[in-house]
Amino acid sequence: MEPTPKSEPLTEILEGFSGRSTAVELLKCVDKPVGCGQEYYLDVVNRWSPMTIREYRISGLCKSCQEEFFGEEDC
Repeated sequence: MEPTPKSEPLTEILEGFSGRSTAVELLKCVDKPVGCGQEYYLDVVNRWSPMTIREYRISGLCKSCQEEFFGEEDC
């Protein structure tokens, strides 16, 4: 899966801070302390809502971490 494109400086910051681009490309949540680091299969990710997938591509946070962060059942 491709992460949402960002400017090169922002991509470098996010990659250094949380490994966002690498995590999304490998279908995993960003590592702790930002996310949980859980790995996922594409069929699982494809069952998430379109908004959850969109946020995952932006932040690298899986569905569970999004729910915890945003306090919502389905993002």
